[in-house]
Amino acid sequence: MVRARLRDFPACAVRSALKAVERLLIEDHANHCMEAAILSGDADEQRSKFREMVALLEKARD
Repeated sequence: MVRARLRDFPACAVRSALKAVERLLIEDHANHCMEAAILSGDADEQRSKFREMVALLEKARD
């Protein structure tokens, strides 16, 4: 039982690190790309950035 937990530890650590990177990417996209699109007033750019955000959230959910 203890060996199984130790064997799985590296995989858990990797998954945790990847989730942290996903959160940073989503946060960065919201803080910079989406903000710029909103401030631009360009409806097409806003829609594009919104679709990108939805795609990032879908990938993070999987």
